Amino acid sequence: INNVETFANIPIIIHHGADEYAKVGTERSKGTKIFALAGKVVNTGLVEVPIGTPLRTVIFDIGGGVARGRRFKAVQIGGPSGGCIPARYIDLPIDYESLTAAGAIMGSGGMVVMDDNTCMVDVARFFLEFTQSESCGKCVPCRIGTRRMLEILERITRGHGTEDDVDLLREVGEMVKEASLCGLGQTAPNPVLSTIRYFADEYVAHIVEKRCPACICEALFISPCQHACPAGINIPRYVSLISEGRFKEALLTILDRIPLPGVCGRVCHAPCESKCRRWEVDEPVAIRALKRFVADVAWDEAIAEIIEEAKRVPKRDKKVAIIGAGPAGLTAAYHLARKGYPVTVYEA
Repeated sequence: INNVETFANIPIIIHHGADEYAKVGTERSKGTKIFALAGKVVNTGLVEVPIGTPLRTVIFDIGGGVARGRRFKAVQIGGPSGGCIPARYIDLPIDYESLTAAGAIMGSGGMVVMDDNTCMVDVARFFLEFTQSESCGKCVPCRIGTRRMLEILERITRGHGTEDDVDLLREVGEMVKEASLCGLGQTAPNPVLSTIRYFADEYVAHIVEKRCPACICEALFISPCQHACPAGINIPRYVSLISEGRFKEALLTILDRIPLPGVCGRVCHAPCESKCRRWEVDEPVAIRALKRFVADVAWDEAIAEIIEEAKRVPKRDKKVAIIGAGPAGLTAAYHLARKGYPVTVYEA
């Protein structure tokens, strides 16, 4: 291939000889390779390493690891037509054979590092959108196939996907790879096929559960922090109310979802804070501490209002017995009582 990187190797081979050049790299892939290291990594830029160097060396030793201390999730290698390799293959050697087996390509040497705030379905859509727009349109598999794949991905990221879409994406993607005339069409499905291969659970979340775990696809979440909260508490609302000094209303917002905010504010591992957009600037909002604070200062006033409200709810005829007075049992009893059911909690 007549590009700058190829030409740069020629003087070295002429000056030192082919045997000397072949000492660098692997048995089947000789020399070095330049990568454009980008994405959620501390040190970005052009990196030249011997072919066969492990991904870990490039991303963590040279790149300095994932930015802001977040968890490494995947790396997309090979440019827009490259595949996405998950974190469990962090020690994969970077050579042509290993990358091909993993569903990626050496390609143009792009290396995009992704953290746990990355939606792999959206990544597939993003890269396919680029390659689809670059299709010359000469052959039908690439011109029409990539368009159909992009339409499916857009539908999934908007919350309108169906359970047949993943199989259809896989089927069309394999057809485009096999039947396209040029390298663009033959590699364009790689981001889609590799994310289906390694991150099928995210496709299931988008299609079946109608949620985006990474809080990227805007149609599938309200706010990142609320989306990450296992109880689905309206965090933006109660944080805003606290900022206005409306502590009782803030606590009532929390009590709509959970009965033990003081406990939760002390023991919760705060997944909401890991999704707080403020982290992209400096530090996340101390959501858990705010919950603990408002539970401590406004409990008596808020719980009194809930008790009075429960007294006005028409009583149901059916009685409910709950076995176990743990957090789950007490939460069930709390919500049932608020709906008018007589509840008895049994604990050994």
